[in-house]
Amino acid sequence: MSALPPFAPLVPELPPVRSGDPRVGHILGSTCGDGTKPKLALLGFPFDEGVRLNGGRVGAAAAPASIRKCFYRLTPDAQAAPNFTALLSASKDYGDLICQKDIAKSQELLGQAVSAVLLSSGIPILLGGGHETSFGHFLGFVAARQPVRLINFDAHADVRERISGQSHSGSSFRDALEHPSGLCRGYSLVGLQAHSCARSHVEYLQTRNAQILWAEQVSEGAIAELFAGLSEDALVSIDIDGVDQAYAPGASSPATGGLSARMLLHFAYQAGLCPHVRSLDIVEVNPTYDRDEQTARLAALAIWTFLRGVSNRSKP
Repeated sequence: MSALPPFAPLVPELPPVRSGDPRVGHILGSTCGDGTKPKLALLGFPFDEGVRLNGGRVGAAAAPASIRKCFYRLTPDAQAAPNFTALLSASKDYGDLICQKDIAKSQELLGQAVSAVLLSSGIPILLGGGHETSFGHFLGFVAARQPVRLINFDAHADVRERISGQSHSGSSFRDALEHPSGLCRGYSLVGLQAHSCARSHVEYLQTRNAQILWAEQVSEGAIAELFAGLSEDALVSIDIDGVDQAYAPGASSPATGGLSARMLLHFAYQAGLCPHVRSLDIVEVNPTYDRDEQTARLAALAIWTFLRGVSNRSKP
């Protein structure tokens, strides 16, 4: 794999080792040595300057560490341990990107990291950060010169215009749709709430032929149909505020009347199962406002469930 931009040394908080009770943190990367191309690569993006610029409540920069801690405590899939364990052992956590103060520079660095993983045929999994993460995520496909469809699980459209020329947490998908590379091949939005989206943003999406599943239209069948209908590579983004605040209180912008945790996990599994899905990010977890790690635990379980789907891709 080509060189990555600088990442901070990873000092994970691992659960205690118990006989017959391995955890994700004990297995992850165990067969993925130096020079080995990881099947999945965890990349932390501890950055939320775009949230501040967009007028949100800051704190998501601390999310990668919080999510990682909860993820490492989970067990391998008890229903399909061999496949899941093999995938974990051949994957790697690179830690957290050393970000710049400047939003554009940090997004560019993230794009470089994503590109390196894509070009090695791995699946990048990004731990945000604010939703400005997703434009840096998309820039990885640009750097790799790979066209991609965007699929966003979110209560908001995130197609606001830039602020003083700067990308932010509410502009990532407009930024990608209008990118001069032309590599954004479409946008699917799952969970949009009518009370959280300006009519002008809906009209903008219509001019771009975006696919919208309003929150009341979302079902397990609709999600399965969305991924089954994919015929091109896709980037998947999960904004934790697509989930109702009863399940995810620690969000940068909590959602009243959002989707259930169960629906999020179904979405994550279908994304993992779909062979056209090349990458995943999970964003807007805000530990400052979390309660007993409830939101970080849900984000960690969503990643685990995505991996469960990936581990089943080869099954008939």
